[in-house]
Amino acid sequence: MSFLFSKLNNLKSIPAKLALVAISVVLLTIPWTYGAFFTILFAIVPLLIIERNSSRKEFFLYSSLAIVFWHLLSALWIAKAAEIGVYASTALNIVLWNIALQAYSYARRNHTKALAYVLLVSGFLCVEYLNLQNEEISWPWLVLGYSLANSHTYAQWYEFTGSLGGTLWILITNVLVFEYIITQKRKFIISAISVVLLGVVTSKTIYHTYSTEGAERVKVGIVQPNFDPYSEKFVMGKDQQIKIVDSLMQTLPADLDFVVTPETTFDELLEEDYIEYSPTIIFLKKRLAANFPNADLVLGSSTYLNYYTEEKPTPTARPNGRSKNSYYDLANSSLSINPNRKVEIYKKSKLVIGAEMVPFSNLIPALGELSLQLGGSSGVLLPQDRPTIFEQTSLGVKYGAVICYESVYGEHFARFARDGAEVMFLVTNDGWWGDTYGYKQHFSFSRLRAIETRRAIGRSANTGISALISPKGDVIESLGWWKRGVVSGELTLNSTKTVYTVHGDYLGVLGSFVFVLMLLFLISLKYKKKLLTDM
Repeated sequence: MSFLFSKLNNLKSIPAKLALVAISVVLLTIPWTYGAFFTILFAIVPLLIIERNSSRKEFFLYSSLAIVFWHLLSALWIAKAAEIGVYASTALNIVLWNIALQAYSYARRNHTKALAYVLLVSGFLCVEYLNLQNEEISWPWLVLGYSLANSHTYAQWYEFTGSLGGTLWILITNVLVFEYIITQKRKFIISAISVVLLGVVTSKTIYHTYSTEGAERVKVGIVQPNFDPYSEKFVMGKDQQIKIVDSLMQTLPADLDFVVTPETTFDELLEEDYIEYSPTIIFLKKRLAANFPNADLVLGSSTYLNYYTEEKPTPTARPNGRSKNSYYDLANSSLSINPNRKVEIYKKSKLVIGAEMVPFSNLIPALGELSLQLGGSSGVLLPQDRPTIFEQTSLGVKYGAVICYESVYGEHFARFARDGAEVMFLVTNDGWWGDTYGYKQHFSFSRLRAIETRRAIGRSANTGISALISPKGDVIESLGWWKRGVVSGELTLNSTKTVYTVHGDYLGVLGSFVFVLMLLFLISLKYKKKLLTDM
């Protein structure tokens, strides 16, 4: 063992370093592809070994190579919808990861090891926090803490820390394993094992002691119409789609409290100001009254707003061509429908880059206009600033209905629970990515959101996976990929707010503060040294 460690500490050959890159890529990829999270606990160690045996420029190249292949193996499915998404997301994470890694490398070579590790850990928390919070350019799909999504019984403490707590746990373990390799001191491997066991035992204890016994429950029915987004969704007539969804709804129990359909269920634009007069809405209200007298319908839909004004009313509005002073906005929405009241609307807040928005088009309107001129609809969807909390008509139960990509953002999802939602619904269409890891990863993130907020989730996905998920992240009932059908069962209600629900990604705030403070400290030391040299 000591011989192996001495070899690792004195790597000179390029093939050996490339082998370490490959090992790191495999260890990073496994949690997102095969679901086993344990490899992430030492996945960064090979990169730290390379850093110790390379110049900073060489280290940048090797680390960037690892990030590229990790992204290709874990998220190449993005190309199914848009090839440019693969390049953009990979480039973004090359930049973000190397901010933390290069800060660590500089500090290790010029200052103390302790300072270098503080920069490494706080740097990762900082860049992941930026990725989770940034409204313009973000790709948080591969946040390190998300590696536990397929092993949700080990992530139960996320209700206190959120997914960035997982990132912190992973980084500390990697650092301790690395220290053991370079020093061969037993205290570091004992510490690493202790940190891992602390997380595992804590999580398992919470999982087995958390109980929803005695909690109020609601009856939920989920519809999965399974319209192929490439060959059916926007080719099949709206009337045929309504007929299929209606026939699926008729197979659900009549005593439901909620019926949920997926994102943009029908290929139809509904005008928000006149939505009550829409034939589709009138039909759905009649069917609800006849078949589900106590239920609210959560419907994914595309909506639009018309404006008649001399000036452009919103940054996302576009001329509608009818008259000089006429504009309209498009939105990806979830609707709350009940025969006994008006339709309520929530517009998707976290928009998909390229498909639904163009970065910085608010600052540079020409970017959005260029997108329209090129024939796309990107850059023009109208987002909503704050969550809408719906209230179930018969029971008075408060609930939220997030849309697709929004479930990747933990703090955004938690805002619904913070504002009073007792149960959550997710409407999505994961069919754009085909039968790849994409829809599986997206589904697994829903389980983390349930744990972080301790809110049960009813998930309706056009092509799967649709499911009922408990506050512990357990799948109660589900319907798999590429199946047309329904899921029904009970979800528990919860009004208690978790630590994460109240405080959000506070670890990201703390990490960012420490990282910036340490960078300022390094800059001050550098200028102080330069000043002393000049004197």
